[in-house]
Amino acid sequence: MRVCNTNDSLHDILGKPGKPDAPEVSDVKATSVCLSWSPPKSDGGAPIESYTVEYKAVSQFRWLKATDDVTTTKFVVKGITEGYDYQFRVAATNKAGTGPFSEPTESVLVKEKIGGYY
Repeated sequence: MRVCNTNDSLHDILGKPGKPDAPEVSDVKATSVCLSWSPPKSDGGAPIESYTVEYKAVSQFRWLKATDDVTTTKFVVKGITEGYDYQFRVAATNKAGTGPFSEPTESVLVKEKIGGYY
């Protein structure tokens, strides 16, 4: 964040949002995972416009973008592969840009539940 002087516009003095809490996994299916999270404690001085959700297989190093236009604090990541362990993380975006990513979730094994059991 910059110090304001008479030539600064409001857009110039806004900061990026803080980091949201790690997402919580509420439902796991064979090829999807439902996530929810809390907004960051700091919005950087402007409303949160959207969230970016990323995921990666635990055995991989590279994060993949699931979406960057979630406007709520819930999202279902689809198209992942059954039988693999994944981690998920989120970042908030306002007019100043995208803030840091949350801590990732614990490892989640993507597997269909059968009769209440995995």
